[in-house]
Amino acid sequence: MKFKAESKTPANSAETQKVLDDLGGEEKARSCHLGVSLDFLLQFSDSRKVSAQETTEQVYEKHISPFTASTNCTYVEHMLTSCTATPLNLARATHFISHAHTYKFRELLSSLKQLIDSESLAKDQVFFYLDVFSSNRNIPQSPAQGALQIIDGIGAVVFTLLALDEPNATSHLRCLCELAIGVKRGVPILVAVDNFMGNFGPLLSAASYVRIQSAEAPGDEKSGLLAVVDEALGLDKADDVARDTLTDLLFAKFMALVTKMELKFGAESPELAQMLSNAAQMLLDQQMLVERALPMLERSRAILTVTARAAGQGEETPQLGKLMFTEAQALRFMGRDEEALELLQKVLQIHEKTDKSSGIVAATLNELGGVCKKLNKLDEAAENLQRCLDIFKSKVGLKHVSVATTLSNLAQVQHMQGKAEEAKANLTLSIELHDELVGGKHISVALPIENLANIIFDEGQHEEAEQLFQRAIAIYEVHVGQESETITHLLDRVGYCTMQKGAWGESEKQLRRALDIRVKTYGPKHLEVSHSLNNLTTLYREQGKYEDAEQTCRQALEMDIELLGPNNAHVAADLNNMALILSDQGKFEEAAPMYQRAMDIYVEIYGPEHQAVATSMNNLAGLYSNMGAYSEAEPLYQRSLELREKLYGKDHPAIATALNNMAGLMRRQGKYDEALPLYAQSLAIDEKVYGLSHPEVATDLNNLSELHKAMGTYDAAQGKYDSALPMYEESIKSKKKNLGPAHPSLATSLNNMALLLAKVAKYEQAKETAERAKEIRVNTLGARHPDVAQSLNNLAGLHCILGDLTAAEPLYKEAMDIREKALGMDHPSYAESINNIGLLCKEQGNYTMAEEMHSKAMAIQHKQLRAGHPDIAASLNNLAGLHRIQEMQEEALAIREKALQGDHPELAASLNNLGVLYCAMGQLADASELCSRSLRIREGKLGAKHPSVAESLNDLACVYLELGRLSEAEELLRRSLKLREEILG
Repeated sequence: MKFKAESKTPANSAETQKVLDDLGGEEKARSCHLGVSLDFLLQFSDSRKVSAQETTEQVYEKHISPFTASTNCTYVEHMLTSCTATPLNLARATHFISHAHTYKFRELLSSLKQLIDSESLAKDQVFFYLDVFSSNRNIPQSPAQGALQIIDGIGAVVFTLLALDEPNATSHLRCLCELAIGVKRGVPILVAVDNFMGNFGPLLSAASYVRIQSAEAPGDEKSGLLAVVDEALGLDKADDVARDTLTDLLFAKFMALVTKMELKFGAESPELAQMLSNAAQMLLDQQMLVERALPMLERSRAILTVTARAAGQGEETPQLGKLMFTEAQALRFMGRDEEALELLQKVLQIHEKTDKSSGIVAATLNELGGVCKKLNKLDEAAENLQRCLDIFKSKVGLKHVSVATTLSNLAQVQHMQGKAEEAKANLTLSIELHDELVGGKHISVALPIENLANIIFDEGQHEEAEQLFQRAIAIYEVHVGQESETITHLLDRVGYCTMQKGAWGESEKQLRRALDIRVKTYGPKHLEVSHSLNNLTTLYREQGKYEDAEQTCRQALEMDIELLGPNNAHVAADLNNMALILSDQGKFEEAAPMYQRAMDIYVEIYGPEHQAVATSMNNLAGLYSNMGAYSEAEPLYQRSLELREKLYGKDHPAIATALNNMAGLMRRQGKYDEALPLYAQSLAIDEKVYGLSHPEVATDLNNLSELHKAMGTYDAAQGKYDSALPMYEESIKSKKKNLGPAHPSLATSLNNMALLLAKVAKYEQAKETAERAKEIRVNTLGARHPDVAQSLNNLAGLHCILGDLTAAEPLYKEAMDIREKALGMDHPSYAESINNIGLLCKEQGNYTMAEEMHSKAMAIQHKQLRAGHPDIAASLNNLAGLHRIQEMQEEALAIREKALQGDHPELAASLNNLGVLYCAMGQLADASELCSRSLRIREGKLGAKHPSVAESLNDLACVYLELGRLSEAEELLRRSLKLREEILG
């Protein structure tokens, strides 16, 4: 600060000079941190007639600044220049008063007087340094750096609870930085409170109120202050450290007040009980120190129970009921929901004796509804909330905020019950009531809007859901700010909505915004930050950006392990996500231990009979099935099914999924008789849950069709295909309506439809449908996405069926190129592509290239799949088919003998192929045995009218001709001819 030219600096008095000499001379004294006594400040206030409303900064500007040449602590400088310094009122500072400029000067002095009294400090040994950053021009530019220097030099920090209503949030921010500095430096921290005995409310709200994340300071200033503290002290979360320390200090002061109350009124007095109850309620209202509030409530209830008994009122008085209600709230905050439920039921009984339709009964029913929802007792929750709603309607009528709020609460439970239409109706009414009663931009309407959006989102109506989420965000932004943590979960939802329609850039923008807010709010390492990283992982995985997905997933995993330890449910979820990404890339051996570890963690946390354990078992079983490790997959699928039946009952969609998975495993092993009832049971459950025209039912019918086709029961297969077709068509119409004509999910349905059309020999229609699926995927996912490769592969296969090998070749090659770039050359899907090109080359007569492709495919499969995987046998069979290589045929047969049942149709194919080879080599006895065995399997497993049976009849007839068994050969050839005429016409 510039000092005014007309001001004069008088010579130092003898007393002032003595002070300066004691401090090492005037120059050294001015450079150190000097403090003033409380007596001097009180005399200064009286002599200058400071009003009750003047702040410390205003006092400085009015009474000190005009007469001061420079600044140290502003009041110290005044004494030095006005020759009022004495050893009794000026010395090295002992206590740093944080952001003193914001306080009303007289209130500050009152709180400092009480501080000296309450802490039993020697008044003549306490010298205060009043922090006036906005005026102290000799303080370094960064306030936090200045605070570091000053606190180090002084050695104690005083935090004063007088600025809680101060609108300047930056001042709170600075104060917390100073508090954090004091904590880290290990210096004493004291709390000064004005009129402490008469007003202990600030003690209970300060720790919640003064938080860095709630300060609306400019982002650059906020981050700059925190950066200084982080750099100087190594604090990742200065606000958490400061708040926790402050909380302990405040609670200690509060307990000192309790002690004084006990001395004044007695340890069993109603006055003490009331005080404990009120204080506990304040803690609950602030959602802080809940674990400390509960003992207060328990003690208060014990006092009031004794009082009630003494008065002959028993233990069920309304006053005790209200106290128990508050106690139940505390239990809920602490996650002790079963105890809260028991207590609330007692509360309800107490209040219903007086009036079954009172407001306190309604409030208790509402609380019961919430705790029952948390405990998944949905019927009880709905019943309690409906009763609460009826009471409010009868008391205040339909058009009341309490009715609107209860409708929203009830709707959340109905949604969980699967009553989506009822939930939507109640939420719509709740929103309409809020709009009418408090206005459409009131913060209370945001929650029902959000809940309605969640239901619509779950139904797949992402466009409409996005609009509602955006409306809720706009409301919250007005009330809590654009960088409030409150909106982050809504930004996540908008990110998922835009993800569903393939708007990848907009989705990433929303998810990144949520991540940035969480980092600013909580710091770079927090569970909420991990949650955002997992959302980005999902986005990148959907886009096929597996390297990016793997990177964000690993970040989340490492963060959760550091924050929570290695045996936590969050860590298990991260491991599961990582395993999915690795599986997508064909890295099965890396994925398996992650799935296993996730399952082990869930078992350790929840026990062996939990839904998370069942899901993990299912995931690991699916991986083993893909690897061809059927013997390891089957017991996991079976245990997962048994667990889900125990958890959900036998008619739940999760049971249908488990049955379908088990049936697929049986089908792959050729255990058709075991697969058939499993598929049928899955279909029955889905028909009961979803109705007869749902896409899930269509999928079940398609699976059954595939099984019947494999079994040779073509009439049954055709019937299932015919039933599934209209369901797929209806699913496509629905997705077009709800998602638009260019959505990735619609492309998936079109792709499935194309495959189904091919199975019923509608090849041209199948090709057109597959083309539409490919175009959507190219436009929404990008031309190099793995799903586009799948579409190209399917289209190429259809061209092959139609005999257009020229059109098929570039499609197969493009699919192979995409898979090589996106998935790598070790992925089973890449092996599938080069196998398909090998088959195409064979049809084109290019046997050398065909052999090269099949050899490459087999090398990949040997690397990624278990030794007995059927895909390896298929590649061997393809190679053997090129040159009839005996060793390969025998190896293919050996693999299938080991991996498949003794009557599996694929085993029959290997037996027949090797039998034909032996016949050509003149090993007729072996050929006869193998071809006869193949025929028996095919007739028994596929039925007497299957095309494969005709092939076996013909091949065995050829062996008999070579053996000279002409009459038997003729009979077989006639049977083969008749069967082919029946099948082909």
